[in-house]
Amino acid sequence: MYYKLDNNELEKINRVAKITSTDYEVLGNFVPVESLVAMVEDLLLEIDGLEEKIRDREQEIEDNYEPISYAEQIGYNERDFY
Repeated sequence: MYYKLDNNELEKINRVAKITSTDYEVLGNFVPVESLVAMVEDLLLEIDGLEEKIRDREQEIEDNYEPISYAEQIGYNERDFY
């Protein structure tokens, strides 16, 4: 079974194909319904991968960096006045 795409949908399918680096067997303005399901699954995998990268980066920042106080940002050091 095939789904007929309008131009806007075709553009979105092409973007998905580019993001996932997958050929979804689009023939003209028609795409197999199975390919639509595969696109959703592929996009969910991409989202999972990106969420994992974000969590890793957040953990890296938390482990390796300290917040800079306002005084340090402007070059003020309280020890200069003791």
